[in-house]
Amino acid sequence: MRDCATTLDSELSTNEIEYLIDILIYKNLKEIHLEVGTAAGGTLCKLMSTYREEFNFIPEFMVVDPLNYFPKQYEVILENLSKHSLQGSSVDFVKSSSNNAFLAFSRVPKPLGFILIDGNHKARYVVKDLRWAKYLNTGGVLCLHDYGILQKGVKLTADRFLRKNPNYKILKLVGQLLIIEKTAQTSINEICLLDICYATFLSLKLQFGNSLKKRIRKLTRS
Repeated sequence: MRDCATTLDSELSTNEIEYLIDILIYKNLKEIHLEVGTAAGGTLCKLMSTYREEFNFIPEFMVVDPLNYFPKQYEVILENLSKHSLQGSSVDFVKSSSNNAFLAFSRVPKPLGFILIDGNHKARYVVKDLRWAKYLNTGGVLCLHDYGILQKGVKLTADRFLRKNPNYKILKLVGQLLIIEKTAQTSINEICLLDICYATFLSLKLQFGNSLKKRIRKLTRS
């Protein structure tokens, strides 16, 4: 079981969550706040509590997660919210894969002010998570957690996204949290079929490379 299931803490480090909170206080975003992957809801509770304390107002929060990360994940999240005097009923929980949730949301989209992507770190999933940015308002904030050399699927996919889409700029990389601002809207598809094909190939390549490294280590030990 994940540590966060018992500690109820955010999976972001103290520095990451503090810097993110500073950005959101400065921005004071009113549109929907989306979390793709929420673990025990530690980050969710921190952000909602911050809005309540700073502005006496909590924007709409939406959580997309299959809720099978660990046993009784949904119940743990509700317990965490209750511990912070927050109502579970005030959060729109979408028990689904990011892909299915995105397709449903796209039928009747709403503007997003903030997106935190911290779901499956394989490139083929990250690239589909990044499609949510299409609905991010200008001036909105997009974050990817576990951005770094240890999670190449996240890093390489995010880097490609930024190269292709100059209407996004990096605000800060703190720890493994990449914080990006959307500076303008665009008429092109920010994530296209070619990006998805590239990410699928990249996932297979990274998976093969990891398997090969494990076999080599096994051989050298024997």
